Amino acid sequence: MTSIRATFNKTFAALMNWLSNMDLARFSLLSLILVIINFFPLITRLGFYLDDWPQIYSWNVHGMAGIKQYWIADSRALAWWIEGILFPIFGTKPILWHVCLALLRWVTAILFWMIFTNIWPKQKKLIVFAALLFSVYPLFSQQSSGLMFTVIWVCFTLYLLSLYLMVKAWQNRKWFIPLTLLGMIFDLANLLTCEYFLGLEFLRPFIFYLLISREELPIKKKIGRSLLFSIPWLVMALAYLVWRAFLIQTPTLRSPVIFINLLNQPLQTLIQLLESVIKDFIQVVISVWYGTLEPALFDITLPSDMFAWLLAGMTFLLFFLVLGWTEKKDATRPESQPGWVWQALAIGFLTIILGAAPSWAIGRSITDETGIWNDRFGIASMPGASLFLVALVTALVKPTRKRVILVLTFMIALATASNFRFANEYRWSATHQSRFFNQLVWRAPSITPDTAIISGNELFTKMGVYPTAFAINTLYPASRPIPQVDYWFYVIPHYFPTNYFNLDEGFEIEQEKWYVKFNSLSTNSLVIYWNPNEPSCLWMLDENDRYNPFIADYIKETLGASNLARINQQESPGYPPEDIFGPEAAHGWCYYFEKADLAKQYQNWDEVIALYDETNALGFNTNFGPELTPFIHAYALSGDLEKAVALTNTAKTMAEKMNPYLCDQWQAIYELSDRSPQMEDTFETLKTELSCGI
Repeated sequence: MTSIRATFNKTFAALMNWLSNMDLARFSLLSLILVIINFFPLITRLGFYLDDWPQIYSWNVHGMAGIKQYWIADSRALAWWIEGILFPIFGTKPILWHVCLALLRWVTAILFWMIFTNIWPKQKKLIVFAALLFSVYPLFSQQSSGLMFTVIWVCFTLYLLSLYLMVKAWQNRKWFIPLTLLGMIFDLANLLTCEYFLGLEFLRPFIFYLLISREELPIKKKIGRSLLFSIPWLVMALAYLVWRAFLIQTPTLRSPVIFINLLNQPLQTLIQLLESVIKDFIQVVISVWYGTLEPALFDITLPSDMFAWLLAGMTFLLFFLVLGWTEKKDATRPESQPGWVWQALAIGFLTIILGAAPSWAIGRSITDETGIWNDRFGIASMPGASLFLVALVTALVKPTRKRVILVLTFMIALATASNFRFANEYRWSATHQSRFFNQLVWRAPSITPDTAIISGNELFTKMGVYPTAFAINTLYPASRPIPQVDYWFYVIPHYFPTNYFNLDEGFEIEQEKWYVKFNSLSTNSLVIYWNPNEPSCLWMLDENDRYNPFIADYIKETLGASNLARINQQESPGYPPEDIFGPEAAHGWCYYFEKADLAKQYQNWDEVIALYDETNALGFNTNFGPELTPFIHAYALSGDLEKAVALTNTAKTMAEKMNPYLCDQWQAIYELSDRSPQMEDTFETLKTELSCGI
């Protein structure tokens, strides 16, 4: 036992000593560990979300032509090249895109470390903290949209790589021109792909000033040389700005309204801009940390919250131990560059402001209350926020560096817990998507093209209406060439807020999104009910649901538009694509209900009864009365009225106001039956027991 302990202590000390001299390899290992802890625990449970789905549809249905069309419609006509490289490698498997995005977070952290350790070589330990904090900064909550944000993080990588080459070009004058040209090539690829990091281009003169400030020159000469060396970069950035803002026109392009507003209403525009600057700065640097320490998050009865805090605690202990040990073993304290804190605060502040500037130019902001996905506008500000906070903590936390390490490690731990919670929300969305899509295909193995699927509510978090439409078009084989799609998903309050009660009149409905179009008649629809927060199954509704107690009144007004004849029993080989939607879900109650409801539609009563017998044998059941309807119909119309009545009595106890619904179902059964004396007696008895017509 003693020898094992001695071996462990020796190995541990050797590892810590190796880490104490933080170079590129050591930092890469340390940051990779942190990225894995933050972004890998749930990575196998994540799927596709929001704008992932239009791109998955585009590639799966139309290949490279679809990807190009998507990015043209997104006003980024040249952005397709990244996915043109990655889709043939990753295909449509969610996990590969999630791993890719996590590794891009790691690469950008390494580039951050390389840039600023070259600018401030005597502050490597503090740059380590800033780079680690940047790699997991909790502002960006959409990390789990692995495909959607891959292009943006590739562009971030290209920008940081160009900045690193710019710094190295200055330090290696012999290679100044080739390194500068190489950096400008990478930066041009970044700019032509995505505009997110345009504001950071104007950080370059300040970086040059930091490099030149080491030379013994008057301040005016330092400023002049900084601007001189920045000219090629700034000319390229300004040329891109003019091209992007004034020369290209696409339907989805958000124009930089700030220029027109400054001309027309200069004072009001400046006041609004100042307000955005203040709000966004506070959000990026301060408010983002409120969300990591909300009292509601300390509910250890929730397994996800408990695991988040365990993960945070493990991260804190590990990194405090490692970074504290390296501090202890470092006999020579890092030399303080004169004014380093002020330099870091200034560069951090400028990076935050310039990073958010592109969103202000188009009238948006990180704190914009009109959208729920605005934290993406803060991606470019995260390096500045990390640097700013490390400098601020260094300045305020005294007198020992151990306390600085304590505070900064605590912040990294809080970010870790927050990132796990973000991912867990996406995990639930993926779970609900899987349940819905499986149930949809069980109930509707194929659907006649030009069918609208209408719901009273959105179905998933982290999605939206049009991504659900693209997902449904990926679920079934396509029958239309670009730009037509076969199906569209409609939410009644969003698309038909004032005319939902006219849907049964058969008026034309159409929709355009990105580059696709949908056209149909309102009566070529399937009205559905599905609530992810209830254990009920997906219900295909028709007019016999007009008394369904679970259905809202405004949905009942649309039932005349629901045409179940658009559902076909034929399955499509190879659909749904397993690499996109995963393997078929296990067969529980909802599988048997959906299959029974499909068989009921085609009046295959023997199949419905066989399915019910199987559910009984397996012990499956439901707490929702309407889900017994197919079986009530089957037994009644097959002559087993006693069983049908027993199921009716069970169903009526499952919710209030079930009686009118069951009366309506039995009326439909009676009209389909042979109206035998036994059926007549049963029907009359049930009408009395259910108080039908009263």
